[in-house]
Amino acid sequence: MELEEHSNDFSKWAVGILDMSFKDSNVRAYDVLSEPLPDWNNKTAVEIAYSAGNKHFIAHPCCQKWLTKKFFGCIQIRELDYGFVRLPGWVKLVLSLVFVVPMFIWITFDPGTDAENKAAPEDEGSDDDPDDEECATRDYMQTRMSVRQGYLRQMSSVMAHHRPKFARRDVRLSVWRQLYYLWTAPISKLWLSLLFYVAYLVLFGLAVLYPACGSIVLDSIVWFWTALMVIELARRAYVKYTRHMNIPLFWSCVEIVMIVIFLIFYFFVRIVGNWQFNVGVVTSKAVLCVGLIYFYYRLVAVYLPLSPTLGPMLVRMKRMINDDFLTFMRMFLIFMTAGGITIQAILYPYEDYSHTMFKQVFMRPFFALFLTNITDLDGIQGCPYEAPKNATDVNYCYDRDHLSTLTSRYGIRGRCSHPSWMAWLFVVQYLLLVKLIMNTLLFALFSSTNSKITAESDQIWKFQRYVLVLEFEQVRPVLPPPLTILSYMGMFVQWLYQLSKKRRAAREAVDLKSSPRHPQVVNVKRVDEFHYWKIVAGDFVKKQEDEENEKKLLKTQAER
Repeated sequence: MELEEHSNDFSKWAVGILDMSFKDSNVRAYDVLSEPLPDWNNKTAVEIAYSAGNKHFIAHPCCQKWLTKKFFGCIQIRELDYGFVRLPGWVKLVLSLVFVVPMFIWITFDPGTDAENKAAPEDEGSDDDPDDEECATRDYMQTRMSVRQGYLRQMSSVMAHHRPKFARRDVRLSVWRQLYYLWTAPISKLWLSLLFYVAYLVLFGLAVLYPACGSIVLDSIVWFWTALMVIELARRAYVKYTRHMNIPLFWSCVEIVMIVIFLIFYFFVRIVGNWQFNVGVVTSKAVLCVGLIYFYYRLVAVYLPLSPTLGPMLVRMKRMINDDFLTFMRMFLIFMTAGGITIQAILYPYEDYSHTMFKQVFMRPFFALFLTNITDLDGIQGCPYEAPKNATDVNYCYDRDHLSTLTSRYGIRGRCSHPSWMAWLFVVQYLLLVKLIMNTLLFALFSSTNSKITAESDQIWKFQRYVLVLEFEQVRPVLPPPLTILSYMGMFVQWLYQLSKKRRAAREAVDLKSSPRHPQVVNVKRVDEFHYWKIVAGDFVKKQEDEENEKKLLKTQAER
């Protein structure tokens, strides 16, 4: 309990200090979010916040703007209107990805962000220019004699002066470099993979709808495409496990196993089964229909959470299903069982035990949620309703096989309904309970939960958005399936280049050890950053103390 209280205190401190820095200098705030911390295994502040489950920190506007910058990469979409025609940003991006030429009209490039992310680890230990060091030292000596607020403003300007990459918006890039930035941006990967996934679903739908035994060519294309998808899912899970161990992988592993099982059934039931084992057409189509439903539902879980509108809605929907709908189904199960047994018993009193009877006991009350079938309450034409009661037949219940006696002597059949006012009473009370009370209760539960967790769902979505952006930025390849083979070839060539680069760096390190050492230069900017965050933390503590003193003063005045 005490550890949890300390955790909450540090969480509030982190959010408060980030908020003060973001209001003072967003450049400083963005830097601290993406800077690896050696004391924390080179993790960034955002990674530490995600590992600790600090939703308030990641949901902060500073973190969200930082995530948006990472999501767009080095590209920006221009807002150009053509009279009454205004194209959405995703249309401009997709047209630029497909036809390339619209890129010169609708896309601008800012390589400073990419240079910052890639050069950050190297800048820490690099030697500064003597003029920059002298300027930084002079500024630092001046700020020690200034007031704190003036110090914060001056240090922000110093850091902006020492970081020229934020002013590199007018750099001319080659066409190949522009194409590289366009195709490697996380938002481009999202829309490109979505386009190919929609094409896959269309192809899959055509394979399912193909008449009779299907097309062996179409089924083979869908099968190989699905196999490449599961290979890519396995590669992503491995990358997450090795690089981002704090990201849960349980559902990723479950998804991989499910798709592998589907591929096995697809191959032996549809592709091979129809032509070799004489598997039924309906059976093979049923296997494909199950897979098609899964991959369509997967579209909702993979791509829609990135939408700022649909993402929080999916969070609310998940909460309503887990809490309200399951509670409703537990209550409905009681009324469904009671209503199903009583209606079946009163409407079909002569029906023997069978699979059909037990199915009817549960199917009729369940489908009463959606349908209202009362055609058998008035009886079925041509069916006798009951056995005649005379002196000779009054004791037919003593007969062990009285059901067959009733059938042979009076023509009574078990599947004939028995109309009565009691049957109407049981059916009407069940429909009133289910249609009016239970359905209204479910809508009320959904409305109550939706109003309660609106703000919380937005925060949860922003917290989960970090993982989605991280996946498209660092885990997913440039080309989606089935073009991932080309991406794998590029990854292999890049791995060979990195390997040769490491070997060359190792040889240079050996030569450097044998050469005379150069005097170590103190990085004044690192000292400035330390003092900057120290002053921000001090100001936050002072602000907290002032607020507590003000609350105590108001409380004392109220007691008087």
